[in-house]
Amino acid sequence: MWDFWWLAHIWLGWSILNLSQKTYYIGLLICFLELIIIIYKLYNYFAEPNWTIWDTNWMINKVFVLILFLFITLVLIKNRNYILGNKKV
Repeated sequence: MWDFWWLAHIWLGWSILNLSQKTYYIGLLICFLELIIIIYKLYNYFAEPNWTIWDTNWMINKVFVLILFLFITLVLIKNRNYILGNKKV
């Protein structure tokens, strides 16, 4: 199945390096959507886990991505004023 999340992730990375007001709002939207999707996938996986090497590897990857997007969300929230241009740190 093909999707275009990779475009959103590339934009988010570029936008974090080149801050604008869109970075905060669209970045939070992408992070929240990604967190919802990952939590849903992990919930379904743990409802009926299949401990093959490939499924376990997939699960470990999703946990890593979950931690990464939680971190990005916290960074965006913590630096809200700076990102939005208020420049109060």
